[in-house]
Amino acid sequence: MGADITHGIDLRKTSIETDDSEIVEITPVHGGYYGASYATVQAAVDYAASIGVDPELWPIYYGVADSEIEITDIDARCMSLRQSLLALPPEAFAGNAFLKRVMEWLHSGERFLITE
Repeated sequence: MGADITHGIDLRKTSIETDDSEIVEITPVHGGYYGASYATVQAAVDYAASIGVDPELWPIYYGVADSEIEITDIDARCMSLRQSLLALPPEAFAGNAFLKRVMEWLHSGERFLITE
């Protein structure tokens, strides 16, 4: 297993009620799902840190249930991460393919989150 990435122009919480409980999931609007290994995600975070991007900006929620994740927190992290990445020259993204993909999502106005 690896990291699950949900990305889209908007993200929303959806819930399904069963007889016993409620299942809450964050779903993309005009986006999709992407999978990456934990090592790939960590390599991107580490690489970005090496060029000046604060690791705390990444919307990574390992071990947190979707019901506990606030969409406003995802939005704030993505906005801050986008601003930090836009301050870098385009050639900075050549060093990591996953970071380049993240920048493509953010540049096109998408938000994303990384979960398990």
